[in-house]
Amino acid sequence: MSDNDRAGRIRYQHLSQLEPNDEPQVPLLHRIARDIAEHCGHSLFKAHRLAWGWTVTEAVDAFHQMCRREHVKPRGLVARSWMDWEAGARPNWDYQDLLSRLFHTSPVQLGWAADYTPAEPPPSGRTRARPRTSALTGGTRGVLELVRSDVDRAPALLHLPPDTRDFTGWAEQVDEVVRLITAAAASSGTAPPIVSLSGQAGVGKTTLAIHVAHRIGDEFPDGQLYANLRGADTPGQDPAEVLAGFLRELGVAGTDIPEGIDERARMYRAHLAGQRVLVVLDNAADEAQVRPLLPGSPGCAVLVTSRSRMAALAGSAAVPLGLMSPGQAAGLLTAIIGTTRAQAEPDALAEITQLCGHLPLALRIAGARLVSRPAWKIAWFAARLRDESRRLDLLRAGDLEVRASFALSYQSRDETEKLAFRMLGLLGADFPAWNLAALLGTDVDDAEQLLEQLVDAVLVDIAGVDATGLIRYRLHELLRDFAMECLAEAELPDLPQQSLARLADEYTGAVRLASALVHPGAPDNPAKPEDQLLAADVVRGDPWDWFMAERANLIALVTQLHTRWLPCAASATPTATRGVSPRPSTCSRPRLPSSGQIPTPVR
Repeated sequence: MSDNDRAGRIRYQHLSQLEPNDEPQVPLLHRIARDIAEHCGHSLFKAHRLAWGWTVTEAVDAFHQMCRREHVKPRGLVARSWMDWEAGARPNWDYQDLLSRLFHTSPVQLGWAADYTPAEPPPSGRTRARPRTSALTGGTRGVLELVRSDVDRAPALLHLPPDTRDFTGWAEQVDEVVRLITAAAASSGTAPPIVSLSGQAGVGKTTLAIHVAHRIGDEFPDGQLYANLRGADTPGQDPAEVLAGFLRELGVAGTDIPEGIDERARMYRAHLAGQRVLVVLDNAADEAQVRPLLPGSPGCAVLVTSRSRMAALAGSAAVPLGLMSPGQAAGLLTAIIGTTRAQAEPDALAEITQLCGHLPLALRIAGARLVSRPAWKIAWFAARLRDESRRLDLLRAGDLEVRASFALSYQSRDETEKLAFRMLGLLGADFPAWNLAALLGTDVDDAEQLLEQLVDAVLVDIAGVDATGLIRYRLHELLRDFAMECLAEAELPDLPQQSLARLADEYTGAVRLASALVHPGAPDNPAKPEDQLLAADVVRGDPWDWFMAERANLIALVTQLHTRWLPCAASATPTATRGVSPRPSTCSRPRLPSSGQIPTPVR
């Protein structure tokens, strides 16, 4: 017996218990749909059609007749789309509302939403329409007759995800966000407070935002709205769709939701007027995605999280999140694995926090792996993490993965930015823009622009300004591991070697120029004319400060060159520094190494 035949038999068994002139009531048809879904393996949406006794064509006709009867703007629904939905595709929110109306149910009962259960009304007493149970005509004897709706109270707006039980660290940032929101919301201002949390992938923006939202929930008695805007995905959530969801939760029937985003935004602001609602917009892509979702009532407040800095979001207060301090990182890992286990191996615990780069996501994953393996020694796991080539493989637990989190940021960039990011994996701890220019074979201005774009994407950090006045950039340790993985996968083997050779040529020329300035008359000449060196102006400005700023990078570069079998460039770079010694007035400065004296750097 086929599944459809079995579904027909289930429907017949239920309907045969009715009196001859009785029509099936909505609750009975819902029970039939649940039985069909349970026993026949059909989706809930298909089970409802079969419970009503319709073919796909009859169901589509019923949908269009309902739209005409209710004066709903005509939709272009066709049988093919209906069959796709029955096969598991998910209609947009407008169609979910209309199809729920057709079957007198909710998106939950049709298998499209996790939670649509009405709760007790909030103090403001918002209202929404809900269909009244009515008799229907099933099968081919007629089409569902829609009835008038009663007015019922709206569900309470309590949409926040649960708080994290072992939340720790970020006390200063938590207090700052709480102060910014509560102080502004309680003031006599005319604009709602907006606080934007920004930071790189895995730094804990969402965790902190949810924690703060729970902490200040009592300040907003009319509830909280939450939406994951999926800004790191491609594409992210359409703000028009988010508005439709918010309006539905505010009591607006799906058929009354306007088509255009501007009309939806006006209706959204009108429903929030005079209320105290906290709106949490998680994982926003940019300012354009956020603006339509901002309420207009000063009693409301908005908390936004984003990997990018919301610099163009007018009136917002920015709270950037950096990495945890060593003490905070150790505290988080201890909270996850337990005090007894942490205290038994404090040195190994500290090493793991360092190998995780004090990144909260990496620490949570490392802690989860240790919790799942009580027999593991912390020191043993730390030893495994020391292997840079396997570190990102180890930092994965369940649906949490450091690599996947980084990949979302990386994949959202254009090809030029991706290439620049991959090349940065070849560089040392921190670097000036001309290093990237040498790797890419471009000019310094273009390289600086690329770096600033990567800074905005929170794939690169600004380390500060060195003694020569140049801005220096850096990659997080785990991001550098990820960049090296991407480089190995995307580029031909010769490209990194060619890029490093160009960088070595630039450094060799700059070192020789600096040596000539320090020791006039020295026999060495720059490897290329001075006017062609990317760092020529900086070196001429103060050769000593330039040497000190680039010492660590010279050491790291020589190691890279030896690792990639570029012995000529590797030997030329340290040889160029031979004979350089600190100027008398700064004897405390360390002597730069000569050839054969360069130690192996520790990354």
